[in-house]
Amino acid sequence: MKKRYFAWLAALHISAHAQDKNPLDQPVRNWLFILMMSLLGGFVSWYSKVKKGELAATNLFALIGEFMVSALAGLLAFLVCDYFTLPLGITGAAAGLAGHAGAKALAIGEAWLQRAAEQKFGIKATAPAPLDETDKDSRPSS
Repeated sequence: MKKRYFAWLAALHISAHAQDKNPLDQPVRNWLFILMMSLLGGFVSWYSKVKKGELAATNLFALIGEFMVSALAGLLAFLVCDYFTLPLGITGAAAGLAGHAGAKALAIGEAWLQRAAEQKFGIKATAPAPLDETDKDSRPSS
């Protein structure tokens, strides 16, 4: 009971501060700083994949894709940090880390939101679809 009471108080405290905040009230320089941090995280992720040999250094489509995903993840991290009124330095670090994680960060966020929705609305988790276990020899040859 105490945990629920403290969670309720924390939620009330957060919602009281969040009602008068609008992320669009942030100056453009803050948005650009966050965007640059997330793009830098995406570049580091791309560079580490190139160094591991997973990607070719001349593959510009992979670099552009990494930039797009890292920008989205970084800006989402910025919105979450802005909601909780964290300082800009911590927000920039979170955006850079989210940009580096890229698609992994989005998948983690999606799984977290799905679990939260399943618990809140009482939805049962869906079981994964069974894999096709047909024998390769039974397929028609081409």
